[in-house]
Amino acid sequence: AALILRPFLGIPPERLAATVAAAGLTAVRDPSNADPRFTRARLRGLAIAGRDALAEAGSRFAARRRAEEAAVAARLAGAATLHPEGFARLDLRALGGDAAAVGALRALIRAIAGRAFPPSHDAAAALLRRGQGTLAGAVLRRDGLLTREPAAMGPPVPARRGALWDGRFRLAGPGEEGCGIAALGTPPPDLRRPGWLAGPALRTLPAIRRGKALVAVPHLAYPDAEAAARYRFRFAPASGPVT
Repeated sequence: AALILRPFLGIPPERLAATVAAAGLTAVRDPSNADPRFTRARLRGLAIAGRDALAEAGSRFAARRRAEEAAVAARLAGAATLHPEGFARLDLRALGGDAAAVGALRALIRAIAGRAFPPSHDAAAALLRRGQGTLAGAVLRRDGLLTREPAAMGPPVPARRGALWDGRFRLAGPGEEGCGIAALGTPPPDLRRPGWLAGPALRTLPAIRRGKALVAVPHLAYPDAEAAARYRFRFAPASGPVT
């Protein structure tokens, strides 16, 4: 007596053969399955060849992608400095104008603008050729300063622990009810201006306000370090870490 179960079309042949072998049996193969006179055999051969070709193409694509990412990372390391205050300084000469340079600029714009996706390759390449301009919520200046575009920044959000403002800064301190996170904008006269922090970047820093009153600017330890600690921020762009 024999128990015949069929069909097993949804189960890979390799798995069926392994199951039979594990049971101590010898699999019986229908010779017609490999006979090119039959249409099903010819189609099966094409399917296997296509599957192998897709797997090989996928491997080549993955290798090329890893090489591109390594080139972008190397260019970023040699030509850009990303600051936790949400801006970058580029050595445009060292950055160059090749595919790795365009990839590096796209990654930086994505982070500084707090975007989930980078601008297109063509748009970033055009900006690099111009050497200055606005793209996808970021501004590149001829001196290599790359900052958030003020007009594109997000609206205020409540200053609660964990709040994400502008897709860039996450409130790590406890915050305070009744206060909100918004762009600093034009700083008040009594605000200390560090020499290394350029004006365009200064205006896009996150600030804590209660109504229109400025309560704190954590990145500048304003009004003092103890008060600013309550509203400390992490630069946590929506894009995740820059390559």
